Amino acid sequence: MTIAAGTGPLPNGRATARSRAAEQDLITRDPRVAALRVVFNDDEELSAALSHPAHVTRIRYKPASSVVITYSSDSTADPHDRWGDHGWLASYVDDRKVSKSLVAARRGNAAAARVEGIQGTVHGTASADRRLAGTLARLDQACPELTAASTLLRHNPHRRLLLRTTGATDLVVKVTPRTHRASTDLQFRQIEFLDHLLSEGIPVVGLWHPGGLRDVVAGQWWGTGDLAAVQSTDAAGAAGQALAALHSLRLAPGQFAIGARIVDPALARSESVRAAGAIAVVLPEFAQRAHRLADAINDRRSASDRPSDPVLTHGDFSPDQVLVGPGEIRLVDFDRAGWSDPERDLGSFAAAAIMLRSPDLAVALFDGYAGAGGELHPDAIHDWLAHALLSRAIDPFRYRAPDWVGDVERILAAAEQVLE
Repeated sequence: MTIAAGTGPLPNGRATARSRAAEQDLITRDPRVAALRVVFNDDEELSAALSHPAHVTRIRYKPASSVVITYSSDSTADPHDRWGDHGWLASYVDDRKVSKSLVAARRGNAAAARVEGIQGTVHGTASADRRLAGTLARLDQACPELTAASTLLRHNPHRRLLLRTTGATDLVVKVTPRTHRASTDLQFRQIEFLDHLLSEGIPVVGLWHPGGLRDVVAGQWWGTGDLAAVQSTDAAGAAGQALAALHSLRLAPGQFAIGARIVDPALARSESVRAAGAIAVVLPEFAQRAHRLADAINDRRSASDRPSDPVLTHGDFSPDQVLVGPGEIRLVDFDRAGWSDPERDLGSFAAAAIMLRSPDLAVALFDGYAGAGGELHPDAIHDWLAHALLSRAIDPFRYRAPDWVGDVERILAAAEQVLE
């Protein structure tokens, strides 16, 4: 099958005039979220508000409710904070959430404070995240050797934090909010699930819970980078072979909680509608176009005469979920694993490859998949590819690409082209 060349975010820089206009329109339409004007000002106003250089790296926006961002800074870090060059800022319509943030930071002995002059807005270091501070404090107490020499790789505020620790062993540590019982069971079963994949010869990175902490997982640092960075077609082909092996794996119902999760077709339909809604919120000019695309994707899947044959899927497969080493690969991040159409994984990977402007990675993956016995059904792949493109179309906004409006439009156009 043919994979068209696609689009991807440009390097970070000043916003284009079109993106700037869209940001100003968003600020005007949602005055209750007070920090929007600070977030969308090419970092100068944000840096002034925080009294040190700050560059926005991620945005999560809920209309009439909140905006939460991460930022990086080249200022001198506080000597008591291990990751002082990374931070977050949250602006809430509900000021009680600011109070919760400050209390959580104090409990974790971390730095957080209100932003003067901006109502309902708080900022802090990564270690002061109100949903993660408690877990980090427990990790410090149980396994200080893991945090003493760690660097921050990624921070998704209130959701997860990824560390690299380079002590006696080189590890990656993922910290998540304190879990409820049901979520805890899923996380513990994920450890067993990955061990089972390893026993079946599927190349993954095994995990464990350091110190028995149920909301922390650790694994060996492996390889020279992920496939999004390395962009090796040989590695993409090997990933296709591994994916075919995953899809052919048969588990008994309920054998692993994570492997027994069934992705209902109705969920995929709602995913498309939500993705279109997210675009409509930030870019009303594209609202009808995005919703028409969601309807077309859902109509095509509903009209498909291909029998549904769910397999065990990764659930969020993309080049950055494939680690690359000398002559080997490893699959990672099975948080969304479950039973679904195999084309969900194939289309998801192809969409990410298109956005990386590297469609040859998807071609190599398909070749490896078919060579290992996996079946390719182009129509079904196209449907899931369009779904994945629509789902990812808001990403340039979330990561503040300079021409994010143009990027969103190009991704929508790519999805429309796939359906033609």
